[in-house]
Amino acid sequence: MPLRSALLEVVEEEGYVFSTLGGYGPHSQYSISTCVSEWEEYLPLPAGWAVAPQNEISVNVTAKYDWGALRLVLDTGSSYFTNSLISADHRYEWYYYWYYWYYWNYFPGSYYSNGYLSSYDNVYYRSTDCESRVLLMAPMCAAGYMLSPPAVSGSGPSNSSRCIPCTNTIPTDAHYVISPYPQEATSCGWSCQVGFYPTGSSCSKCVGKPSAAVYVATGLMGKPDSCDWSCLPGYHEVEGWKCEACSSPAPLNAHWEGSGCSWACDFGFRLSQGGTCEDISIKYMGQRYASLEGRGPYDSSMCIWEGARRLPEGWMLAPNTLDSIAVAAEFPWGSNIVVLEDGTAWNAGYGSMCCGSQLYSYDGFYRTRDFCGTVLVVAQECLPGHHRDANNMTLCVPCTNWKPEHTTYNSSGSPVYKNNCDWECDDGFYPSASATSCVSCSLAPPHAVYSSSPGDSCSWTCLVGYYRQGASCVTCQVNLPDFAYFLGSPDGSKNCEWACRFGYIRRGQRCIGVEFAGRFYTTLAGRGPHDSQICTSQEYLPVPSGWELAPNDDNSKRVTWMYPWGSCGMVLSDGSEWHTAWCTSSNTFEFCCWHALYSYNGLYQPDSCWDSVLLRSIDCAPGYTKSGSNCEPCSNKIPAESSYGLVVANNNQLLDASCAFVCNAGYKQRDGICQPCDNAMKPLNSEYIQVNQRNDPMYECQWRCLNGYFLKDGQCVACEDKKPRWARWLPEGDNGMTCGWACDFGYFVSAEGDCLPLEVQGRYYAALDGSSPYKPYYGCNYNHELYPMPAGWEIAPDSRDSQLTAWRYSWGRCGLMVANGQTWCTAGCCSSWTPQDCCSSLVSYDGMYRSTDSCTSVLLVSHYCAAGYYLRNDSSCGNCSNPIPPHALYARQPDPRRYDDSVCAWECEPGYVRQGEACEPCKTAPEHAEYVAYGPGGVNGSWTVCGWRCEGGYFLKDGQCVACEDKKPRWARWLPEGDNGTTCGWACDFGRFLTSSHVRGNSSSCELFEYGNRYYASLNGHRAQDYYSCNTPMSFHSIPAGWAVASNTWESQMAIASQRWGVCYMQLSDGNLYYTSNCYCCNWPWAWTWSQVSSFNGQYRAYDSCSDILLASLYCAPGFYLSGSYCYACSNPIPANASYALATSPSQYADSKCPWECNAGFYRSSEWMVCFPCTNPIPKFAYYSSAGLLDQPDSCQWSCAIDGRDGQACNVSVDLQHVVRYSGKVYAAFDDVSPTSLDRTCQRDGSLYQQPPVGWTLASWSQEAVKVIASYPWGARGMVLADGYGYQTAKPYQDYKGFETPGTMIIMSNLYRSGDSYALQYCDDGYNAFRMLLVRLECDDGYQGRGDQECQPCSLSLPANAVASSGPSGCAWACREGYYKLHEGCSLCDSRYPKPNNAVYVADDGSSRSICPWRCSTGHYRSQGACLPCSSTPNFATYIDSPSSECSWRCLPGYFKMGLLCLPCTSPPLTDSGVLVRPAAVLCDVTASCSGDSVESMRYQCSWIPAVSSSSGDEYAVLMDNMTDPWDPLQGPVTSSNQRLQCGMVQLPAGWQVAPNDKDAVGVIARYPWGLDRLVVADGTVYSTSNQDYTPAGTVVQLDGLTKSIRTDAELYALAPGQYCQNTRILIKKIRCAPGQFVSASSCRPCSSPVCGSGQHALPCSELQDSICSSAIKPCTGKCRCKLYEETNGFLTDGSSLSSLYEDRSNCRWIIQPPGASSISINFTSFALEAGYDFLTINQCIGLAGTTLECIGRTEVAKLTGSHMPGSLSYASSYGIVEVLFQTDDSVAYQGFTMMWTANVSNSTLSRYWFAKQQFLHCQIQHSWKEIIQGLSTGNETYKMGGLGQLMIRRVMEVWVCSYADACATPGDAFCYIYDEQRKLFVPWDMGGNLKLI
Repeated sequence: MPLRSALLEVVEEEGYVFSTLGGYGPHSQYSISTCVSEWEEYLPLPAGWAVAPQNEISVNVTAKYDWGALRLVLDTGSSYFTNSLISADHRYEWYYYWYYWYYWNYFPGSYYSNGYLSSYDNVYYRSTDCESRVLLMAPMCAAGYMLSPPAVSGSGPSNSSRCIPCTNTIPTDAHYVISPYPQEATSCGWSCQVGFYPTGSSCSKCVGKPSAAVYVATGLMGKPDSCDWSCLPGYHEVEGWKCEACSSPAPLNAHWEGSGCSWACDFGFRLSQGGTCEDISIKYMGQRYASLEGRGPYDSSMCIWEGARRLPEGWMLAPNTLDSIAVAAEFPWGSNIVVLEDGTAWNAGYGSMCCGSQLYSYDGFYRTRDFCGTVLVVAQECLPGHHRDANNMTLCVPCTNWKPEHTTYNSSGSPVYKNNCDWECDDGFYPSASATSCVSCSLAPPHAVYSSSPGDSCSWTCLVGYYRQGASCVTCQVNLPDFAYFLGSPDGSKNCEWACRFGYIRRGQRCIGVEFAGRFYTTLAGRGPHDSQICTSQEYLPVPSGWELAPNDDNSKRVTWMYPWGSCGMVLSDGSEWHTAWCTSSNTFEFCCWHALYSYNGLYQPDSCWDSVLLRSIDCAPGYTKSGSNCEPCSNKIPAESSYGLVVANNNQLLDASCAFVCNAGYKQRDGICQPCDNAMKPLNSEYIQVNQRNDPMYECQWRCLNGYFLKDGQCVACEDKKPRWARWLPEGDNGMTCGWACDFGYFVSAEGDCLPLEVQGRYYAALDGSSPYKPYYGCNYNHELYPMPAGWEIAPDSRDSQLTAWRYSWGRCGLMVANGQTWCTAGCCSSWTPQDCCSSLVSYDGMYRSTDSCTSVLLVSHYCAAGYYLRNDSSCGNCSNPIPPHALYARQPDPRRYDDSVCAWECEPGYVRQGEACEPCKTAPEHAEYVAYGPGGVNGSWTVCGWRCEGGYFLKDGQCVACEDKKPRWARWLPEGDNGTTCGWACDFGRFLTSSHVRGNSSSCELFEYGNRYYASLNGHRAQDYYSCNTPMSFHSIPAGWAVASNTWESQMAIASQRWGVCYMQLSDGNLYYTSNCYCCNWPWAWTWSQVSSFNGQYRAYDSCSDILLASLYCAPGFYLSGSYCYACSNPIPANASYALATSPSQYADSKCPWECNAGFYRSSEWMVCFPCTNPIPKFAYYSSAGLLDQPDSCQWSCAIDGRDGQACNVSVDLQHVVRYSGKVYAAFDDVSPTSLDRTCQRDGSLYQQPPVGWTLASWSQEAVKVIASYPWGARGMVLADGYGYQTAKPYQDYKGFETPGTMIIMSNLYRSGDSYALQYCDDGYNAFRMLLVRLECDDGYQGRGDQECQPCSLSLPANAVASSGPSGCAWACREGYYKLHEGCSLCDSRYPKPNNAVYVADDGSSRSICPWRCSTGHYRSQGACLPCSSTPNFATYIDSPSSECSWRCLPGYFKMGLLCLPCTSPPLTDSGVLVRPAAVLCDVTASCSGDSVESMRYQCSWIPAVSSSSGDEYAVLMDNMTDPWDPLQGPVTSSNQRLQCGMVQLPAGWQVAPNDKDAVGVIARYPWGLDRLVVADGTVYSTSNQDYTPAGTVVQLDGLTKSIRTDAELYALAPGQYCQNTRILIKKIRCAPGQFVSASSCRPCSSPVCGSGQHALPCSELQDSICSSAIKPCTGKCRCKLYEETNGFLTDGSSLSSLYEDRSNCRWIIQPPGASSISINFTSFALEAGYDFLTINQCIGLAGTTLECIGRTEVAKLTGSHMPGSLSYASSYGIVEVLFQTDDSVAYQGFTMMWTANVSNSTLSRYWFAKQQFLHCQIQHSWKEIIQGLSTGNETYKMGGLGQLMIRRVMEVWVCSYADACATPGDAFCYIYDEQRKLFVPWDMGGNLKLI
């Protein structure tokens, strides 16, 4: 069975465990013909694992599962097929035909070939077959198996060992589990089965799952309600504790699948587009047939590599019978052949036999050998009303057993060959009392029909068009369009929903059909006349009722030619194919080919996925009548106010009522005439709808709201949205929403939302299909439809104006055709600099037009002239000359009769209204508003005169324009309200862009891009750092003032090449296009092509949508002036405290006397022409942000350095998440990466310009900044400072650059700067992984100044026991830890705010919001105001002092952390005589990552230190970063891997210090060679060793050679910056502490004397740990967790758990001392020790003494060994204290023991409590505090808990606990206890109902 181990997903087979290299599990999916993902990559074997041997077991494991590969490779290099061979699906490709055919000669487990295993260093492996993975075998046995001694066996996976079944007994309802540890091969441990939980040595059934649920996991020890559960299929989880049935039932013919409310269709059904399960089986001769692969009987043939499948339950392979052959022959089945049981294959749709041996089968799986075939299956049961023929069981014959009238058979025979089918009453009938007849129902109301439902044949639903209201059926209140019908559904839920009839397409609220020459036309597959072309597989389909195959006549061919139909060709009834509008460029219909129609059995299909079959209606369209085979116009007389239409019957079917009439809109049919509708039923602002089909009278007189109104509460309400001038309201629902509008034809939506025409030389131009001239071209998406000519327009002539109109705009098309059939390229398709023609022709029919090219449209020109022009006799437009009044504008002539009138129409400009022949000012706009062409005041939002909006910088509020409160940066402009979609929006001026990334509140700036002392921009507004996107609009733009197209200079080329510019290339003035950095590497200019710059009337446009034009400023950067194409330095002197300014007028651009301005914080004096300091005061954390006004010293503006705001004060910045505090400053990485991160990455978006976060700036160089960089890894190779220099971090990397020591400068000029924005020049995730170092502008607490300058300690006078601090108001003071502020001094905390025992006071950082904060000391944790001993440390571990994490621990030297255990390291390496080997203990994730249980983590922690002794007896060694490969003091590196030295910060092992500079250390350096030239000691002195030539050993060769990290979480050292680390190391010395001291960091500290509580004792000092309180007992060796138990009942074990064995050499001790106990009863639930060698001793004690809890008055109760049955060992002590001892020898371990105890608390003890009642004194709680707390935290309703309120005695009795599971509880009522905290005793109280607590 598959399961997941600690590392891999595995399977177990015959006692062994398998997985694959790379960790792919047995059920990983694989796609045939693809390579596995990692086949080219060498991967290491997991610890202890090996490549699986080649034997029968490995081959069987390969064959059973998919493994995500086609084959698996074994240790011999041979490969075998996996189950993927039959389970993988893949689309069929002809290229792989023989590939697949070849593989079908194999089966899972078949041998394929050999030589496919490749190894590297016998550690790394891979498969050389790209379709294979490598099979691995685990070092541990499978669950229930143990390792036997080596045996010679050819069938086992190994020649050295084998796995045999376990012999131990496990409880009922338990199962064996696999060993979790690679080093423990035996897997004889056990766990309870799903739905059971462990109780000592047995498994009990879980409780607590809701109904309709199943258990899915095992429970926890002693927790009956801890088993996870899942709801049954069809149910879902509610509120986390119950399962409710899914709200919606599964569809018919579907079943629930999995947990929750997911479902799947039954076999023989598949999901339809409507979300139902459609039947894809065939019912024939009483049997039901289906495709095993799930193909439908009418599907088109598809060739697919499909996996083999098992037969569904209740189905069998179809036998080779006439019935099966008939089913195979009559339907296509989506296949070429249909395969039967005997392997014969029959041609689908033809019936002839194809071939034999086409059935592939393996282990109950089946499929065809032909990828274009399917396997036919048949249901085992006959259809209802049939039974199997007893003489021929392959046949089903009709049942003939008796049934009454009005009934139907509803079952098949049972047994299958019996003629005994059951029956049921038909709908509308119910069984009589005798159940021998069926009686008619009488419940259904009018307009209802009976419908069957389970168990009720008299249920009813309303007819379609009616909905149920109580017991009646009411007419649907919807408008039913022409050619629509009500859908209906079995439950009536869709009775009022409608759909278009076949052949009609839904458009909004209408059904539209293609009518031509009196007939309707459509396609067999349902493609519409305007659909886009697509290639999709089409089923064989029957011709729907009322339709026929379109004949080959002119009408059919014309309809084909007129529309695209989503197809390339239309097939007619004679098999001929004719081109649609998509695929013809002809002016008339065009023939394609013959034999394009496939048919059989009345089903039809085109021969290509690009084609469709054309149908036409049998009946004539309204207004036509049949005349032979044609439809002729009707000539009969019809009533007044009527027109020809259709008649619909009550069953929604169309009646053949030729030339019938329907009443016009607003009329209804009565007695053969049309009478007016009752207008009282129609609301205001509505109109009647014309309906062209007559059915039920209830659908007459339909109405809808007028355009511009919408329906609300039965009334038509005016739209509130704005609609621009020259736009029209759309009918409600036409555009999918209410109150939609569209521009009139020839008008286009502008960026401001207006509808404007395109005017060229006095005429308007438009595209025939309505495309906007501004729409980008995205490809050939023109639908080739014929369009009628709009009124007032004509096809544009081939004139210069027409050519330029096409060329200047994109039009969303590639070309536009003019009247002579010539096509001219648009800007969207052609990148020419002048109009360019192409070749197409114009198609016209019946006043409609289209182009023959699918990428083009037709250009139109208006009949009338534009505003300000009139039409002259030669059809040209002349300028208007008639006078118009002031504030008037010429307008478009609205009257076609006056197009040629030279007296032109006029209208008033915005802000004026026409009064007679004059324009009078509007008076409606408030202050700070501007008049616009439309605005508030129009009806329904329509255009109106005197419309207005607020001007830029103001917004509308309560009818007034109010000034914006937000700030706008310099060089920016306000946007009109609404222009950017928001109020008070602004945008940077042209050429300037908002600085990206961290924006300083409202102090963001609009920056220019500068290169070579000149500014550059792009014509279309792309920013220099924008990423590549082909979205440049192909429209002409004017060059803004102050800019010009950039000349081709080196600076221009570099400005392009070094930036992205949002495009691929940029064009210069000479036409050359150069690559940007988006599309070409390395920031070096590279020309792409040349083309003359496109320009027109002084405007320019880009070469194409992937390019732009580079502009250069006509002015230079401040301090420079323009001469020719270059900028030169200014020569005029300027005063102090001033800077050159930006030229603002053209006269200054080329003037060498450059303008200047005072710097921020200074103002200009007109008298002296100098800059004086501003005098207006600014708050702390602020800076002057501008210069002052002329002669005004107090006019300088200021901003907060933190958030950029103006105001009365500045707030302090919010810190980043990960900071380093050092020497009064606060540092962080630019992208806020943790300083301790070991993952080498580049700064996020480091190559892009970014501003530092609010309140931060780049750190300048200082010794402190370099020290901060050198002390931490920072997740980078180096950190860059403000001068662009980068310095090595604490962690170099083992590559060619890994020889630099921390703090060494490793790169120069690695910074770009633009204003306040910065970017890295080199930044990647490889060698050049850099970040920028930030410093906070605010100094650290207790310092004053600025972080980007100097931070000095606050120097104010401090009271006693105080320290300096700082805040917004300057320097201040705070009390040190252990003191609190009282008046103007600091008072001792202990007197008023005491801390608990075993706690220490900590400094108040403001986060705790408490006075005198404290934390628990090492080995203790906080619990309800006290510090309790930690109990989570494993054996061989010590607690460490961690302010941020209580109960932190580390393994002792010689052990490594694996999960929650400390496991012994492997044996130390062999060394030379005289060399001592000591274990080293280092903290994980400081200098190297220790990821969980990985092997690398174990190796890193299992370090060894080869040391030597000095003359004084002290031990010395070399400091190594990774001591797994140790450094021998006599010969140097032991392995080659250590010859490449780590030069970074190195962690001191626990118990060691850097050797001091004394005689003893120098002597050790001189005595041994060390394999080095130099060694460094604690003060930084560097001494030579005997290896250094020309220098005596022990000579000082350098000073200051050591750097100590500023980190506080570990002690780290490195060689000083610039040191050569390849021959120099640090000397360390083992710390020796005096008695009564322990090692703390790198020094000795005196042991403390903790105050321990009841049940605790003080553990004495150890070498690496202070004395702490503990409830643990010593000795404690092995897996046991020795401790003092004070609970009245509980259990304890040897610690080996239920799935493993106890350890050899175990020595354990437990004490049981429940308060108030008079005796203790003990019962063993399991006991299995090695007889005569391993013992368990039970002693009783009179008392306990000392910190070691020595047993006083020890008396032996029992001494046990061997194995005993559960429950056979029971003992009782005579005293209330019991000591349990467990000791084992050096070999042979068993399962151990589990014991339970119950303390007998005397009634006299309990009776002393005033609330204890006599009848409850025997009650004892059955749960521990831990169980109660866990239960409450998980929402367990078993327990309730609360406080005692007024009954509370603080620190004695504070809480009560009630339990529904208590022995004294009654059904529905819990029993309650009060907890005595001092005696740790639950005292019985009373029933919860009596106490009224719950």
